[in-house]
Amino acid sequence: MVGTYMDNEPCKADTPAEARVTITLTEINSPMGNCKILNFKREEHNLAVDVECSGPAGNQLVAKVNFTLHADKTMTVMDQDQSYRAVLYRCQ
Repeated sequence: MVGTYMDNEPCKADTPAEARVTITLTEINSPMGNCKILNFKREEHNLAVDVECSGPAGNQLVAKVNFTLHADKTMTVMDQDQSYRAVLYRCQ
């Protein structure tokens, strides 16, 4: 799961870094905001991640985000309310 991704489109060399999603062991940083990973649980190809996020407008929230890893190096991501769903494409 750790790596750099594009949201809903394949990664291109000329894509600006600020448009990418970066996932480390402790953080998820994206154009939508920065999230601190509080806890995660993995079951085969699925990860349930508890995050504390701050959005661009300064709003704070705690949420659960679910990731499903796929063989083609993409991940489906969905929030706990299923109001946000995206496919993350891994950058080389």
